[in-house]
Amino acid sequence: MSYTCGRALLPVLLPAFCQAHPLVEISLMEGNYRQLNEWLRQGEIDVLIGYMPIDVPGAQVSVMLRERLYLACPRPFSAQVFGGDEQALGQAREKGADLRLFARQPFILLKAGNRIRAMLDAYAGTLGFVPQVLLETENIETALALAERGMGVTVYPELFLRALHPQAGTEDSPLDLFPLPGEGSMGALAVAFMESGYRSPAVLDFIALCRQRSGLWGL
Repeated sequence: MSYTCGRALLPVLLPAFCQAHPLVEISLMEGNYRQLNEWLRQGEIDVLIGYMPIDVPGAQVSVMLRERLYLACPRPFSAQVFGGDEQALGQAREKGADLRLFARQPFILLKAGNRIRAMLDAYAGTLGFVPQVLLETENIETALALAERGMGVTVYPELFLRALHPQAGTEDSPLDLFPLPGEGSMGALAVAFMESGYRSPAVLDFIALCRQRSGLWGL
């Protein structure tokens, strides 16, 4: 899994799995999008949970959920972007904001090789938008924490917001959240494993559990 996927998903998946398989030893490998695909291709892992596309020949892939990307913007920046127009700000929070409105704001983004960054770059490319990157990081939690301190705008997935930061965007939060409209901002999280090779009953049960729990996040 990616680092943040583990924080969001494993509390939902592992307790039930460990109750059914108390003697199974679990080894968790965390990495970015490229690393995860390579580990699955090389047979170093039994199961991958990550963002589509999963570019591994011979892999069987099941989509667990689809989610939207959000802009997480410090509230002083939002005031600059919308010029104090509370009605326009409220509509953007509810229905989405045009990424191009944030052309003058600094961005804190994940480094290349992360699927969230690739999604944003592709989405921004369709709009002809190039963000002013203040800082790049490997850790999406670092990016959000810096946005909360007013350093810049970042991009954060819907699942992680709901699972890890339910207070983000509320009245007491230092951030405004703006969904990015359109299909280009939608990502799919999937479970994948290689079709060839032996899979133990425990691995098969874990895969089945991932599929069963796919609807729990309500996205």
